[in-house]
Amino acid sequence: MPLTITILCCAQAWLLERLPDKTLMVTAQAAAPLFDTQIKPSATRWWVVALQGSLFAASLLMGAAAHRRDPFHGGAAMNALVKSLAPLLCVVFKGETRTRHWLAALGSFAGIAIASSLDSPLALTSQALCAYGLLFAATLAGVALGFVQEHYGQCWREMSIVSTVICAGAALYAAHEPTPWLVAELSLYGTLSFFVQRAMRQFTLSINQNAFWLSMALNERRAVTIALGAWTSNAPTRLLLGAALTLASIQALALA
Repeated sequence: MPLTITILCCAQAWLLERLPDKTLMVTAQAAAPLFDTQIKPSATRWWVVALQGSLFAASLLMGAAAHRRDPFHGGAAMNALVKSLAPLLCVVFKGETRTRHWLAALGSFAGIAIASSLDSPLALTSQALCAYGLLFAATLAGVALGFVQEHYGQCWREMSIVSTVICAGAALYAAHEPTPWLVAELSLYGTLSFFVQRAMRQFTLSINQNAFWLSMALNERRAVTIALGAWTSNAPTRLLLGAALTLASIQALALA
């Protein structure tokens, strides 16, 4: 993944983790493509638009719901860990037979698993299990969206309309008491999301909308985020080793 996109995605993830009303923030994220004049209307069939919009909204909202359900087990560490399964899901669903793709997907997940090790064992409470389930559902929605876009092409503007309507409805349902900084937070996150979606859209076109390579690129972003977090962590060696394993797996595949 180009360095610019990595920096933008890391900043977006860092900011979302620290903002209180995540459902409202992901609504701004869903709406960001609507303000991009570079995106032209597409002739995609209505059911493909509805499917892409629903999957995009699900990938955003279920992650936000997991955090709301259990801020610890549905938070940043578990979010990164569960979503790092995406390359493995891609090779499974594609029926991939190339060994190097399997090894790279396993290596990228293993590195993030090492880095994301929780200070306490995985909880088996109903609240924690619900958060895990929501994160996995968000991951499946993201992988499915990648496959649909790979097969039918992208329709960012139309997809954004559908996903914004869904996310806005969820934000109204889960409305929080507005904070004095809400407008500023929403504006900042929305602006950052605008540049992230533009960069990611251009990147996905450069890789021919390949769902597997997109998922590996997102794992690369997660590894960089983890490596940066090592500076303030109580276990910097573990984080750096995990991030290094993920990055090495991705680079080895890219150079193969």
